[in-house]
Amino acid sequence: MAHVTRITQAVILAGGAGTRLKPLTDHTPKPMILMNGKPFLEYLIKQLKENGIEEVLLLLGYLPEKTIAHFGDGAKFGVRIKYSVTPVEDSIGTRIRKAADLMEDYFILLNCDNFWPLRIEELVKFHNKMNSLITTVVYTNKNGITKNNVLVDDEGYIVRFDPSRTDPDLNGVNLVYAITSKEVIGLMPTGDFDYEKVMFPMLIAQRKLAGYRSDERHHSIGSLERLPGTEQFLKTLDEKNKNESNLS
Repeated sequence: MAHVTRITQAVILAGGAGTRLKPLTDHTPKPMILMNGKPFLEYLIKQLKENGIEEVLLLLGYLPEKTIAHFGDGAKFGVRIKYSVTPVEDSIGTRIRKAADLMEDYFILLNCDNFWPLRIEELVKFHNKMNSLITTVVYTNKNGITKNNVLVDDEGYIVRFDPSRTDPDLNGVNLVYAITSKEVIGLMPTGDFDYEKVMFPMLIAQRKLAGYRSDERHHSIGSLERLPGTEQFLKTLDEKNKNESNLS
């Protein structure tokens, strides 16, 4: 498997209808939910740019025109932005497969509703060591803020995936900050399919799914009850960045 020297493309899953955020998403797609007066997706794109990402591919489905109108070609955000728009009914796996022609050989895959303190060079280094097809960030859940859905072994490979989150032996949460090889697309079925439920067991069996364990928690806009805490965290982050800018 090729050695990854640098990741310059991010692929962001942003096509769902955001039903857990209703009524906020009745007329607004989830990545455009405002945090401190700007879309949550702006925070993700800023973070990616700071980590050397030059191109962002947005996989859209629900109300795509609103996201496209705001972000355009990405120039004012310091990156190139491309779009793949498919029916809102498409599953994540299908959305990824349909965008294959726009993807680089290696990219970082993200959900549009999680924010985690990314340091992409560390993640790439770990990915190369593991010789995996996918290396995803796994939060150790040391604060017990959610339910675990994966088991990572002592070597750093994910050996169990439980979307029901009921297995008592699980030891982490997949955050979908995932260094991904485009080779994965060649393993996908042709029909509509659930990405994690289909691909994860396949990669686990091949020992090609690695978990980069982190004690640093994530912040999410995945549900209404999480919004206030995430907004406060991002406000603190804005203030920190502003102070550092003033000192430089």
